[in-house]
Amino acid sequence: MQTEYDSCAKSIYDDGTYLNSNADLHQEDSAYKAQLVIELLASLSAKSVLEVGFGAGEVIRLIASDCPGIQFHGCDVSPDAAKFWAEKQAPNLSFSLSNLLESDEKADVVLCLDAFEHVDDYLGFLRKLKEHGSHFIFDILMDICVM
Repeated sequence: MQTEYDSCAKSIYDDGTYLNSNADLHQEDSAYKAQLVIELLASLSAKSVLEVGFGAGEVIRLIASDCPGIQFHGCDVSPDAAKFWAEKQAPNLSFSLSNLLESDEKADVVLCLDAFEHVDDYLGFLRKLKEHGSHFIFDILMDICVM
């Protein structure tokens, strides 16, 4: 059952609310995150990578540029985030304004970087996510606290 809170929480990603509070969608940390993922991918024989909830797309663009032998695809549900994608080009990179969990897309590796804090039902999210890949790389935001 969807609550009023759930519908409000989902709408902040397509009504400008989240973008107004986070004008660059946290791109300042992209190079650091990309380098960590590149190091992890070096230990896998991946030919395809999906990123779910990739926001502005800078992390996946940096990774794709460094790993030309791998096909990358980013899925995000936010039309506000999609405004950034035109400038995030690489020959082995594509984007879609879609919910990966509602698709049949699969990849060798699924990236989920700083997305869990935007998902109400994270256990259900993980159960559905496992159908889309063989390997998973997660970055879970840990700096939210009550002070």
